[in-house]
Amino acid sequence: MRDALQKKPRDWQWAVGVALLIALLCAAGYLLFANLGQQVIADYDEARHGVNAYEMIRNDEYVVHTYGGETDYWNLKPPMSFWTVVLGYRLFGFNALGLRFFSALASLISMALVTVFCVSRFGIWPGVMALCAYVCNRGMYAPHFSRFGDADGVYQLFFTITMLCMLMSQKNFAWFYGSALAFALAFLTKATHALNIGIICLAYVICTGKLKQLKPLRILGLLVCGAGPVGIWAAVRYSRDGSAFFEGMFLTDVAERVGSTAHENNLSPLQLYLEAFYDRPALVAAAILCALCAVICLLLKGKLSPDCRDALIGTAIWFVVPIAFYTLMNVEFVWYVYSGFAALSVLTGIMVYAVLQTEKWKVFRTAALVAAFAVMCLFGWQEAQRISRIELTDTYQIVMQETLDRDMDEGTHMYVQYNEEVASVWPVTEWMQADRLTAMMYGDVVCMDGGAEAFLADEEFAILLIGQSGNQELINQLYEECYFRTDEGAVMVVDK
Repeated sequence: MRDALQKKPRDWQWAVGVALLIALLCAAGYLLFANLGQQVIADYDEARHGVNAYEMIRNDEYVVHTYGGETDYWNLKPPMSFWTVVLGYRLFGFNALGLRFFSALASLISMALVTVFCVSRFGIWPGVMALCAYVCNRGMYAPHFSRFGDADGVYQLFFTITMLCMLMSQKNFAWFYGSALAFALAFLTKATHALNIGIICLAYVICTGKLKQLKPLRILGLLVCGAGPVGIWAAVRYSRDGSAFFEGMFLTDVAERVGSTAHENNLSPLQLYLEAFYDRPALVAAAILCALCAVICLLLKGKLSPDCRDALIGTAIWFVVPIAFYTLMNVEFVWYVYSGFAALSVLTGIMVYAVLQTEKWKVFRTAALVAAFAVMCLFGWQEAQRISRIELTDTYQIVMQETLDRDMDEGTHMYVQYNEEVASVWPVTEWMQADRLTAMMYGDVVCMDGGAEAFLADEEFAILLIGQSGNQELINQLYEECYFRTDEGAVMVVDK
């Protein structure tokens, strides 16, 4: 902080920097929220979370989540991410915007917090470059993150808060208590994935020589903040269904995931993770140009302060540990290491700070940083173009959104009969998770399996959603017995 103030830019530079920060945050708002409700609801995690949260409201039960009315031992996550979707439904209604709103908001808050950290520690220009690298990173808007209603967006916010508090503890150990509390919230969002946080924090205090600061009372305080909220939830959950949930959580998230997906794409997990980051051109451009500048400045004997070196060590550990951990475990789900996006943003800020510490090569460093900023903005603009063109394209979801009515169809039995295109990946008479969620949100119906045969045998008033392709003979038979609400792409059939 002291070094940053000593090299504080002139007033006009601060004004320009603040204007750029505001513009970048506005751009982030567009990239996160534009057409958020028009995006196709995705199988499986997003749809499953949406159903779990919907049934929490319907059952007035916010501890044990269910799917299809039965306790869900497939989606074995603690309740935090379900609660954010529940709140989204309460605020925006039962729709795709309510499903995803808090994932997008969590990422916006994460971007703002990283910016505040970089500006306060390193100055306005490192803050601008760090935010630009964050906002223009296309991975932020990929599946399992900011624009999807599963656990990952909220989890990454708590992960980021934990790491920033860890880095702030360099000035005041009390920040570590905030890190422990954020860890608890991360665990309550995505369970055992949060154990990476503990590994990172331990590695940080060892590598920066702060292990001696962990006195017994401080360790006790960290345990209370980190384990207390988790213990309370675990006790309440255990009182409902014993150890069944916890056994399933361990088997699914640990035992079954380790090595279970390795080498499906003939790539090692490390190669997949590096490929995931390499596919983000904005980050690559920023990293290459900033690293080039940093190397030249260091060769010219530019020096980093001890505070900055500790921040660099901590952020590097933040980036490396999840990749190393999941590589060793042979798990290749790339979204498991999305915490690295925030780390790379902070690293960008640190590299820019290092560049600005030297009084030499001003023209070169300015040109390089402007070029990096421009390249990142270019890729951000391309992502904005993609998001601006998002529209709902799933035939079944379109038909249900346009024809179901929550007041009229509430409690009605609803069946589905898919076409032959679905048959290779899913039973044609069983609800796919995304379609089940769509039917529940827009019609408040009771989703039943069994297809057309069960629909015709149902003695109550019922609805059938049927795909036209390959089902024309069946549709012709139903014309004599039923009303049709639509006949474009998929057919909504109702009893007479």
